[in-house]
Amino acid sequence: MLSIHDAILYGNYGVCQIVDIRQENFCQKGTLYYVLSPIDDPHSTIYCPVETGAGRMRPLLTPVQADELIRSIPTIAPKWIENAQARRDQYRKILKNGDRRELIMLIKTLYESRTGKAQAGKRMSASDEEALREAERLLHHELAYVLKLDPDQVTGYIAHQLDKDAQA
Repeated sequence: MLSIHDAILYGNYGVCQIVDIRQENFCQKGTLYYVLSPIDDPHSTIYCPVETGAGRMRPLLTPVQADELIRSIPTIAPKWIENAQARRDQYRKILKNGDRRELIMLIKTLYESRTGKAQAGKRMSASDEEALREAERLLHHELAYVLKLDPDQVTGYIAHQLDKDAQA
């Protein structure tokens, strides 16, 4: 069982801190809940049943794992899906699952698409822009938390680490 003050990833909410573990009587049934506070929205409260919530909670990366993930970015290939509906469905699955390598693949794919469209004088679709923002938010907030950075510093940190690896 997790403890109060533990930080975890919870679904699409991203990094959350467990602020309490207590019995609640929602739906006339006393159940033990983790009380979560999202790091990027501390005014929100999430109640997650202890007995069923484990599947939606994941441990955070360690700083070493975060740096290993960053070093692996060049090896992760973008994968474009031509059909817009199939692409949206796949991106929703990736965002819900939260697999970090898949988030990086999604980000790289959409950066590549945005660059190509900009060169052609076009804009990326609103759903692709939204998927990109959400993937970046999930990944950057976790990396920022474990590396003790501001989320706005993550892109620069990644670029610096990749430049350092390229020069080595």
